[in-house]
Amino acid sequence: MEAESFPLHELNPKSAGVGAWVLKVYNMRLIIYDYIWQNQSKRGHKLECMLVAADGTYCQGVIKTAYNRGKGGGGADPAAELKQMQAKFQNGTVWKMTKVTLTDEKSAFISSALKKCIDLRKTKCTGILQGSIKMAPAPAAQEELQSILALAQTQRVDLTALIADISAVRRETTAFGIRDIVDVTLVDGSKQGDAENQVKAQVTIFFGSSDRGPASLKSMQDAHESNTVVTFYGLTCIPQSGGVCNFKTGQSFFWEAAAGNYAKMARLQAQAVELVSAPGSLITKTWDPTQSTRQFAEEPAVHSVCGWIAALLRPATGDLASSSAEGDDEVFQINHCHVAVPSPGACILTNKGDRIWLQNIRIMDATGSFTVAVREKAALALSGLDSKEAFEAAHATDNISFPVLASVRVHVTKQKDSDSSQSQDGGAAEPTFLNAVLVETEDQSIDAMPTSALLELQPILQKLALSTEELKIATLKDFAVLPHVGMAVDKVKCELGLVLIGATARSDFQKFGEGYRLVTKNVWDIGFGTSSLSPQDCQAGKDTGFDLVAICTEHNLTEYKMAPPRKAGVQFALVVVSDLHHVPHAASAAEPGRKSFMVERIQLIENAERMTACQKMLAKLAYARGKFTFEGTKKDRSAWSDMPATPTSSAKRVRKLSASPTDTSLPGAD
Repeated sequence: MEAESFPLHELNPKSAGVGAWVLKVYNMRLIIYDYIWQNQSKRGHKLECMLVAADGTYCQGVIKTAYNRGKGGGGADPAAELKQMQAKFQNGTVWKMTKVTLTDEKSAFISSALKKCIDLRKTKCTGILQGSIKMAPAPAAQEELQSILALAQTQRVDLTALIADISAVRRETTAFGIRDIVDVTLVDGSKQGDAENQVKAQVTIFFGSSDRGPASLKSMQDAHESNTVVTFYGLTCIPQSGGVCNFKTGQSFFWEAAAGNYAKMARLQAQAVELVSAPGSLITKTWDPTQSTRQFAEEPAVHSVCGWIAALLRPATGDLASSSAEGDDEVFQINHCHVAVPSPGACILTNKGDRIWLQNIRIMDATGSFTVAVREKAALALSGLDSKEAFEAAHATDNISFPVLASVRVHVTKQKDSDSSQSQDGGAAEPTFLNAVLVETEDQSIDAMPTSALLELQPILQKLALSTEELKIATLKDFAVLPHVGMAVDKVKCELGLVLIGATARSDFQKFGEGYRLVTKNVWDIGFGTSSLSPQDCQAGKDTGFDLVAICTEHNLTEYKMAPPRKAGVQFALVVVSDLHHVPHAASAAEPGRKSFMVERIQLIENAERMTACQKMLAKLAYARGKFTFEGTKKDRSAWSDMPATPTSSAKRVRKLSASPTDTSLPGAD
């Protein structure tokens, strides 16, 4: 049976509605991307494949998620419906396509030689019995390697070639986690003009260290040894000055041994031994880890605070929505901040499961809070763990522990989806949506005191509205419980509080479900500045009216348990509290009123000397917070529209984590 099929190269907007094409689905895969919808950042999914004709020519096919955006909303689950479409258009299935709808996908993102993309959802697709028509086994990528030198702009390409060389494997920690990396040299015998030697291109390939990565790497090494013809699909070619280019791999990239009997493949099979040993002229730049993996810890970062970044990440509205390039690609450093741990049920891996990728992690300091994604390197540094597997195991047992205070570097960039398309429907995206990724971090050094450079951020914060989502630096006596509000400091709601305490009694613990409830009674309000106590002021056995309550697991019990040394008599700790239960003093009661604080996180302090350093640090931070005023009405970046310079351009920079820009000392407990 022969089904009528027009040549694929004759498919265009005019012929699409009247012609018929018989095509095979090849390598249907899920693509995840970000887009803008009604001024909000969304994450979308789509299916992408190659559609191959009987002669091996091919184009791109796509199935976008079907969203119900009617007045009533509801309807089928978009993700479930997309899975149904993937089950329908399985790899290898053959379809007669009529009433074809072409998408407006930019040609730069289509790697096939035919720069066409068929919308399979909107096209009439009639299934054809497999085996009834002889189809090409795979796409025939016929383009010559030398032809990429004519590219004037970035373009995705497919290349059929031989692997002339493959480097030794090196393992690097990249922005996407640990990767096994090889440099692959490709040749296909093509030459540039009248040149004597063939051209050759070097492509850096990254393999995950778990799952399918090692098997794919071994297959590539075997292909090199056996002179097997291979096809690399979805390579991004970036022209460079000097007549060379760079190749990058992304979500759409994959490779395989070439299949079929098309002309280029047959030629390479016949000339394989000769071509892989022949000299060649390299037309690509060699991959350098310092170029491909940005060393965020080694470059100067903008000295910042959470309140600033929170506003920066909120898209401006109205006429100011696209007026500033602030934060398009900038690294900010925030010291003395609190980083939330991922919740027990949170997803902690990428969609492929090959590396740690935390989402919606809140960072908070005394000026506000915002949420970020956290890459694997930073997640491991925060947790003190040394591998993805150890992090997964700790998360499964609710045993992830981050420091009370951290110094972090956040990379803020203009939001781009994985395919560089501007919106789900191909329209122009708002340039004001930004991504924030925590890229570097360390436990905040207590000895690295904040300097007066912190006060120079006041003009930036003054333009903003006050945020109640901040880390309050206070003493235990400052906290109260307000009706309808909960825990508060100075009659303002408090999300989290940072306090310095001393314990003269050991913690008592008892079973609490599958964990333990620890209670440390009569802790001392050590405080800071003029209200600070010394170790000699902390008397054992005295009723202070302050208790700490912590819920923990058997794995982290020792991290929360207070055990004062016998000789010194006081165990000091820096504590983040998240709630307060206050039992007021009753006139007829013999005991005074009590405040029981719920412990969010705790850092035990070794000795009185370190405790004094903590008092000094808290006093300086509290002083700076007292100087900050929030007098604006806006919480987004448009609040700075009338400033003569952008906040980033006027801010100081810092070179090391934990450190502040060089400046005079802040007032405090010096």
